[in-house]
Amino acid sequence: MSAEEKERGNKWPRFLVLILLLLCFALGGIYGTVCYLAQGADPASTLEPGPMYALDPFYVNLAGERGRVVLKAVLTLDLHHGKIEKNMETYDPIVRDEIIAFLRSKTAAELQDQGLYDELKEELRRRLNQILPEDSIDAVYFTEFLISQ
Repeated sequence: MSAEEKERGNKWPRFLVLILLLLCFALGGIYGTVCYLAQGADPASTLEPGPMYALDPFYVNLAGERGRVVLKAVLTLDLHHGKIEKNMETYDPIVRDEIIAFLRSKTAAELQDQGLYDELKEELRRRLNQILPEDSIDAVYFTEFLISQ
């Protein structure tokens, strides 16, 4: 067996090992992506949060309870980068009024339903973006939420 035949024979095992390694990396990447998406993560939502604007606490009587049930809620708004972060104090009374009107329209049963929690935050975000310029709010976070009877 000549040296040329030996080199040719040694190339196949190296080539197969390289192909197997590439295949393992590809399958690992696909598996990782599928697991990530199966957990409900949205790759587009992995952006860093913008500047945060903490609001003073809200105390509101809930709908249909004849003033006997009070909600204490403290919210923080994730602001979209832009002009609004400099002027948020100007919009504070308008934002507070909209949040109070929204929360007062809810009953204790609606607010205690854990399944509606994300919908509540999304509805608040949508309503606030209707009154603020340029879709200014990316997310609404409750930092305190207490229903007192």
